[in-house]
Amino acid sequence: MIRYKTLKELNHDNFSVCEPQTDYSNELFESYLKSFRLTEKTFNISKDVDYIYNRGFKSYINDFQKKGKLPPIVSNETVYLKLHTSDLKSKDCQEANKLYPVDIYCGVFKEGSYNVFEKGKERIVISINKEAIENINYKYEMGTNVKRSIENEITEHRIKAIIYHELAHWISDAKYHSYIHNIVARAVNIPQDDPNRNYKIKQIMNRGKSNVNVTHYEIDAQIHAIKQIKRTFKSDWDTMSLLDLFYRYTALKSIAKSLYKINPDVYKLWVKDLVKRMNREGILGKNMRTFPEYKMIENRQIKGLLKV
Repeated sequence: MIRYKTLKELNHDNFSVCEPQTDYSNELFESYLKSFRLTEKTFNISKDVDYIYNRGFKSYINDFQKKGKLPPIVSNETVYLKLHTSDLKSKDCQEANKLYPVDIYCGVFKEGSYNVFEKGKERIVISINKEAIENINYKYEMGTNVKRSIENEITEHRIKAIIYHELAHWISDAKYHSYIHNIVARAVNIPQDDPNRNYKIKQIMNRGKSNVNVTHYEIDAQIHAIKQIKRTFKSDWDTMSLLDLFYRYTALKSIAKSLYKINPDVYKLWVKDLVKRMNREGILGKNMRTFPEYKMIENRQIKGLLKV
């Protein structure tokens, strides 16, 4: 997920980076989109993902999985480890580091995982789901689907998917003309006394879309995370359904819920775009070409399938 923390005068509100309406588009962003479509491919950063996980999270996840010991939380921003992108060794990460060297914070954060693209304040934050840690002991009081989701939050494959997702945003920004930096800069520069400031910021950060998760760059980051899920479940991949994938990579289930609330057609469009990209990348399992209507995700009754 791409998030932008505003300056102090903006009261630390968060904005998601999305595609703008035509009124707020620019040649640089259009250039990025063209480049993105022509060169669209995933980055080979699995060793760096493993490195960050092993350094920042492995001991805590192992303690929970083997001993039932919850990852520690001491504040709303519990830092387990601070790394730097110069520590990463893949070609993609080294190239991105030359343009935008940033700190990487591993831990448990109230706001979750995100990238900050405000000039001079860039950072990458990787977080275990704080609410999952605080509520997992109550999982047997929850519905079956919620229990299944929360159990997947404190796992190796979930954390590695998050790392893959956030690194993909950082690399893409560096590779494609600093497009996220430019979006954020335009939002920051709207005058404080502009009566339509909040509306204009929203339009810039949302890029004209109803939700950030349907934009090209968010789907790109989702694909990188799915690539990691496949690494973990490679032997089962062709027997897994999209529903299985959504419960293993719980962010997709949350995205589906938020998009369906906007409009069922927005949800369906996102699923189709996601599956098309998975197919192009060669990571679409044999059993992932149909998907339940959204209501089936919630009640787990797979009586009807949506063709994708």
